[in-house]
Amino acid sequence: MSSTSIFHGATEVANSKLMQKEFTNAQRATLGSVNSFLGSLAFGIFAIFLGILADKFGPARALLFAFIISLPTLLINWVLFKENKNE
Repeated sequence: MSSTSIFHGATEVANSKLMQKEFTNAQRATLGSVNSFLGSLAFGIFAIFLGILADKFGPARALLFAFIISLPTLLINWVLFKENKNE
């Protein structure tokens, strides 16, 4: 169950660093609020969908599905980090 959140800490640190670097204080506060709201909304919708999958196919398969769905974001972050490191 914890395998879906292995990279959560690293992602949060990277996100925080980018927010500090790229935005002014006013922009950071506004974008942080919007980001938090939309993230909570997306999680709520996905949690309902994941619950429906768990009811139909079992919790293990639903969590495996959630992990597989999260892999593209890991790969995108990896590619972006490699490109940024080369600069």
